[in-house]
Amino acid sequence: MKKLISIIMAVFLFSTPVKAYCKGNESKVHFLNTIQSDAIIIEGDSANYLIDCGWSYCRGYILSYLKNNNIDSIDAIVLTHYHDDHRGDVVGICKALDVKRVYMSPHENKYKYKLQKELKNIGVEVDFIKRGWNIKCGNVLLTAIGPIKSHGTIENNNSIVLSGQIDGISYLFAGDMEADEEYDILKNTIIEKYDVLKTPHHGLDTSSTEEFIETVKPAVAVVTSDGYESPEGKAIKNIENSGAKIYRSDKNGNIVIKRSLDPSIRIQISTEFK
Repeated sequence: MKKLISIIMAVFLFSTPVKAYCKGNESKVHFLNTIQSDAIIIEGDSANYLIDCGWSYCRGYILSYLKNNNIDSIDAIVLTHYHDDHRGDVVGICKALDVKRVYMSPHENKYKYKLQKELKNIGVEVDFIKRGWNIKCGNVLLTAIGPIKSHGTIENNNSIVLSGQIDGISYLFAGDMEADEEYDILKNTIIEKYDVLKTPHHGLDTSSTEEFIETVKPAVAVVTSDGYESPEGKAIKNIENSGAKIYRSDKNGNIVIKRSLDPSIRIQISTEFK
């Protein structure tokens, strides 16, 4: 079953809107239902990106989803951090799609150099990115705004946090950052409202503090949850109190967001279970 929901929005963008260099292809952001893990496909007009790779066993599902949606290439992958529900089978996905570049966190972790070696062995370039890094291609602009500093062995707080402008819609991809990294970003970054928030850490109470959510003030919050361990009550309450419309992968399945062609309806959101 597939449900298409059009939402009328009047929200401020994070920064000056990025001009869309449309070549006839719709630009979409796909939040896949990979069971309390992240696998986010950015389908731009000139390039495609994958943020995180879900669990290892999600490799086949991700590849099948890409094929079924006529996405035949991924220009680069960003791994927000090294936990297994985010790094997944990145090597296998790169092999299958002939991905040329993977961006990873520079912070120390036992998987950091292991993945670097495995990826280089199959011809994939690896770049370690820090705050301030950005990439722009066509109507997609991604900028790393976190982490501000290393949080040592607290891997969630080493998550790469990406601010995105995609076809005129502002996104915040928050990885698994917890309250300490939220505080660091709020203290060191000028943040305005976002259209779409990928809720940090699957909607668990470690994250989505009241101050953070009230600052970001998303119109839409996407939660990559399983319905059992996640999400949790306090985080969801903070998001609800902000006025955001919440979409959960455990309830809504795959969540796809794009800009509406109707100027009176800025954002279209479709959901489907497969």
